[in-house]
Amino acid sequence: MSQGALSDIRTPAGWQWEPLGFMAPRVAEDGYGNLEPLSVYLGAGVVRRADREDNHNVLGADLDKYLRVLPGDLVFNKLRTWQGGLGASSYEGIVSPAYYVLRPVDRLDSRFVHYMLVSTPYLAELTRLSKFMPPSQFDMPWEALKRLPILLPPVEEQRRIADFLDDQVARIDEATGLCIDLIDSSVEAFKSAVIERTTFGLERVAQVSTGVPWKPLMSEGWNLRPMRSFLRYSKRLVGERWMDFTLLSLTKQGVIPRDLESNHGKFPESFDSYQVVEPGDLVMCLFDVDETPRTVGLAHERGMVTGAYTRFVWTDSGVNSRFVELSLIGIDDQKSFRPLYTGMRKGIQTGRFLSAGLPIPTPDVQERVVRSLDELQDELTSYRSKTKGRIELLEERKRAVITAAVTGELDVTTARSIGMGKWVPNVGASVESATAAQAQAPSIGGIE
Repeated sequence: MSQGALSDIRTPAGWQWEPLGFMAPRVAEDGYGNLEPLSVYLGAGVVRRADREDNHNVLGADLDKYLRVLPGDLVFNKLRTWQGGLGASSYEGIVSPAYYVLRPVDRLDSRFVHYMLVSTPYLAELTRLSKFMPPSQFDMPWEALKRLPILLPPVEEQRRIADFLDDQVARIDEATGLCIDLIDSSVEAFKSAVIERTTFGLERVAQVSTGVPWKPLMSEGWNLRPMRSFLRYSKRLVGERWMDFTLLSLTKQGVIPRDLESNHGKFPESFDSYQVVEPGDLVMCLFDVDETPRTVGLAHERGMVTGAYTRFVWTDSGVNSRFVELSLIGIDDQKSFRPLYTGMRKGIQTGRFLSAGLPIPTPDVQERVVRSLDELQDELTSYRSKTKGRIELLEERKRAVITAAVTGELDVTTARSIGMGKWVPNVGASVESATAAQAQAPSIGGIE
């Protein structure tokens, strides 16, 4: 009965193929608008909407049209099924009428089916069966889903496998969560180091008040200089020769080339109104400051940026441009320039920005601060790259364990008794690897 991406699955003794729709018929019970709204999240399955802060989809006006879900039901986001947008519910609640709700018969453990459908061969088969909907979605037709062949052991074995995977997946997810926390911590640590070192330098000295809210203190001996003393506003349009310039974007990774061949973001009909930037120019987005992830960056190559950005050139060679960029990044991360905002779009007028004071130390201190932060950034970038590699390895091992268990390749009863054979050492090693990543986190010193 297997087909497509499932054709290579060996059928273990005592297991049999059944159509999903026969073992878990579709139900559509509406009129329960008083129940708690639920959602389906990739990697998390069915969750309470109230438990997630990142769900920005608006609920419908009439919740009585939503579909009732009971504990044990299988729920599918039909546009995301191919990515694993499905899950076995632990809750009673309601979901969007655009979802599929399936209610398993007694011979089916919904947790087992959930693991089976997110295994490697089944995700490939669900992708094959889904209908492409431009630009980037795939719709799962019910007629195809209900005929999907599922390979089932006796229900008691389904429960043993689901219990086994609940334990193993929880262990791997715990290790993955630790790695993610380590990456987030390293990002925050670098932000703090930038703010501290561009405000007080690398040595502990007396601090004095600046009188400005975005940098209320600075080290004694530093000068609070208005930015107009080392920056000048400049704007030169590319005009009809825009094809001679590289299109640049201001991002959290800096001012970088933008891919013209991708469909990400909008492009104007003409780039005539874009402006030239040269290597070393300071590029700033001085509007929608609170909502913009990064509003400042140095250009490292000749190119063009939108005319809505503001370009500054340097007028004082005694001011280290990278030091100023890092100082402004620290302010930007805290969105501390709020006192300078005007208008509904939380913009900063160019004149007000140039009048803003910034603590500037001597050139040698600037250089030492920049060197220390660039070295720290390189170290943390390498650390994050290795930690992301651990996350990828953890996800690979999770998929391997799930696939082996739900296809009968891994006997979970034997695996428990012998320490999970060739699979469990990998899981255990993954957890140990995540713990090792924590121990390898770079040490970020403060002011000496």
